[in-house]
Order: sequence, then structure tokens, then C-alpha cells
Amino acid sequence: MKSRLSRRSFLKLAGVTAAASTLPASRVWGVPALIQPERTITIGINTFPSASLDTHYETGSQIGGRVRSLYCEQLTNIARNGEVEPRLASDWTVDGTEWRFTLRPDVQFQDGSTLTAEDVVFSLNRVMAGREGLVVDVSDSFTPYITSVEATGDLEVTITTPTPDPLMPLRLASDSAYIIPQGYTESVDADTMSRTPITAGPYRIVETNLTDLIVMERHSEYWQGAPAASQVILRVIPETSTRLAAFQAGEIDLMVNMPLDLIEQINNTPGLRVSNALLGNWMSALFSTKVSPVDNVNFRRALSKAIDRQAIVDALWLGLSEVMTDYFVPGEFGFMPGRAGYPYDPDGARRDLEAAGYAGEPFPFTPIVGYYPNDSLIGPVLSEMWQAVGVNVTFEQLDPATYGAQLFAGNTVASIQSIGPSSDPFFFFELWASEASLFRANYYTPPAEFDELWAANLTELDQDVRYANFRRMADIFDNDVPLTPLYRSLDSYGVRADIIWEAHPSFEIDFRPGSLSFE
Repeated sequence: MKSRLSRRSFLKLAGVTAAASTLPASRVWGVPALIQPERTITIGINTFPSASLDTHYETGSQIGGRVRSLYCEQLTNIARNGEVEPRLASDWTVDGTEWRFTLRPDVQFQDGSTLTAEDVVFSLNRVMAGREGLVVDVSDSFTPYITSVEATGDLEVTITTPTPDPLMPLRLASDSAYIIPQGYTESVDADTMSRTPITAGPYRIVETNLTDLIVMERHSEYWQGAPAASQVILRVIPETSTRLAAFQAGEIDLMVNMPLDLIEQINNTPGLRVSNALLGNWMSALFSTKVSPVDNVNFRRALSKAIDRQAIVDALWLGLSEVMTDYFVPGEFGFMPGRAGYPYDPDGARRDLEAAGYAGEPFPFTPIVGYYPNDSLIGPVLSEMWQAVGVNVTFEQLDPATYGAQLFAGNTVASIQSIGPSSDPFFFFELWASEASLFRANYYTPPAEFDELWAANLTELDQDVRYANFRRMADIFDNDVPLTPLYRSLDSYGVRADIIWEAHPSFEIDFRPGSLSFE
């Protein structure tokens, strides 16, 4: 018997439409391009998203997520409330191991071709095929869970899974499952795809140097209607002070990573404002469990207890963030309300160091800088807190390129690492459960019980059972401390006051109709 997987966001489309109809008159919702204002938005970002803009081969970074949301489109998406919502797929059903996705009719790609089921089959098979030489092979996120993808109608795609899989709509909302036209993709070489891929998203890339500039133009036939801005320019401005100066001088319209201590000043500056979003993403201190002295669990427990998370939130985030008390954020499936979390206990940290037999060996701490909001401050603060309980920290902040090379080579002893948003605990624990996982291979191999619980939840459809299994996996992490959660990430943008737009809780820069307009 067929059953429809029900989630509030995509079963209440009438509610979404009704809400859209109440938007202020100044907002543009699907207005034809002929009467759209010719407005360019220039965005100052802190680093280039990746070595390629080919959506299937370069993924996994928060900057990449920001940029891809401007020019790409998936079958499904994670909405602002954290629920799955339809995008190119208007509906889906599940029957055992078969998921059937119905595509929207008359969707045009940016080259003028029309979306068909064959394009979806081509796109997903291309993702699953992977490519040699990738730092992160995104095929690992799909091949274990998909047996086949077939066009079972002009606008119907059937995905067969090896076992019942409750998470397929979530998987297809990932950063690597974007849909591209088969005809265009097969007609161009790899370099062209890396620079000017064609997708079904709201903006088309027309120019890039793959270093510090991306120029996009409005996709006038976008299925939700023509976007409000006629052109979007992304400029890489690594230094926060330089990016801020460009914003204040009117050279850019939006800037990422607005310094929190300047929020009040910017909000009091005529013509400028700040837009904040508390993210489903969160920051952690990540530890290797394979090298001394951090291979001793008591040493890792000491590191966690030495961190005053509330002081960090109050001092570095001006109270705008929240202390993490779990591996999931409130409202996310798997979250445990009322959980005590990770107490600040410096005396307990010293006792744990003694139990570890710690004798002052150097502890290398090499966090990234110039990438995450406030990362220039959080690294030194953690270093000082650990030194205060007697840890001999050797501290060095690394630029994004150096940090990435060290992390992927398995040479990081301790760092800071963003996690999520996951929408389901499966995607968090997958970082250590998958045999292909960077973290499992290089930093922490969970015990057999963890793997057994993971395997059980791959096919478990009972949400109560899934929750109980995930909570036991969280208990294992509490005991082993491969990482320790710190605080929820806060995304802060500087925005010109005449731009009606708000930061998104999943990092993406959403300029789709209804999300961007001008006064």
C-alpha cells in the first residue's frame, strides 16, 4: 500500500501561497522581467567558494552553500523552518523501497531547454559516479542509499533504494544534488562546466576568474518568476576591515560576517543596517583521538570542561547566540529538551588532566582564521581557557587553504569546526559512521555499538525507535568526546537599507522571488 511521507512544509503549500499574498506591495513576487527594475547587487564575501563552480564536484563549505543557492536548484530544499519543501519536484510518494518524484512542468534551464525526467536521472547518476582527484567525493553521500534512478514518465522519476529509506527527500536537498541539463553538460568541456555551469536556479553565471569574482545575471524564465535583481556580483574581499570599508563606502551592497561589535553603529548609520540569523549550524572544538596527548579520553574531557561557553556567548556574541547543550539545535529531530549540556568545571578539568597522567606535553591547537564569523577571537579564547587549567597549548591560527590541507591530510590535533545544519541526526552521525568519512578515518573511530545503532537506523521507520537509537549514539559521544559543542552559529550581514532581504538560517543567500525586493 502506498503512503505519502508527510511533512508540514510541503503539505501546507496553500499556507505558503496565502502568506506570499500578504507580502508588502513593495515586494516583487514573480513579476515579468520586462517590468523588473534593473538593479545590480554586489556582495562582499570572505573567500572564493571552491576551485570549481561545477555543483556536483565541489561542495561542503559554508561559502559554497551561500553562492550555490544563487544559481542552483534541487528537487527539494530545507526551508527556513528546517522542514523539507518542494523545489523542482512538486510532490513525492514512497512505496517500500521506491520513491516517486513528480517534477514541475515547463521548468526552463538557464539555456532555454526544458526540464525532463531524463535530466534528473542524468544529474543524480553524475553525482553518484563521482570523479577521481576530488578532496571530498560527494558520491559517498548517495551511492550507499540509491540502487537506481529511472525516468518512469516525462515528469516522473523513480528512485529505488536498497532498503526502506525515510530520508530520501532530505538527501535530495543536499548541497550536491542540484539538477543540470544533460544536453548542455554533455556538449561542453570540464573547464566550461567549472566556470559557467547551466542550472535551473534564479541566476546564471556569466563570468568568473575562479579567484575573486563571480558575475551572475537574472534567469528571466525562472520557474518561480524572474528574480528582483538583474545582476549579482560577488567580490572576494578576505580582510574584514577592507570588506567593511567597501560596504560603508557604497562599493558593495551586502557584506558577510559583519563584526558584532559594529552592529549598533551600522544600524544607526543612515542607509545601512544589519541582518542576523541564528543558524541551525553550530561550532565545535574538534579533537583527534589518535595522537598523544589528546588520545586519552580524560584529557579530552578536561578540554570540554575547561570551556566557559556562556562567557563566550556573552562576550564574543553579545548574547545573540546560544550555548549548545546537545548535538542538535532546538526544534531539530533528536534534540533533548532540558539536557544539562556541557558544564563549565575548571576544577573538574584539572582532575581529569591528573587522571589522564598529563605531564605538560605540548597540545597543538590549529584553528582556521578568516573563514567563520568571529574565528579570529574564538581560537585565542579557547587557548587561554585551556591554558588556565594547565594545558600546554601550542597555538597557531591557519588560513583557510592551509587549514583545509592539514585537516584533509589527517594532521589536525585540535581545531574548531562548524557542524550542520543536519535536519536529522543521521547526517551528523554520518560524519563518523561512513567508512568513507574523513573524520572516521583520521580522527575518531566509534565503537561497535555505535555502528550497530547506525546500521539499525538506516532502515528504521519508527521515529520513536530512531530517536532512542540516536540518543544512545549521543551518549557514546558524551563518553568519548571526539568533539565538544560550543555555541550556535550566528550569521550577520551588512545590508543597504533599501534592500528588503533577510539572512537565512542555513547560510544560503536566497534572492528568489519573495525573498528579495527593493524599496
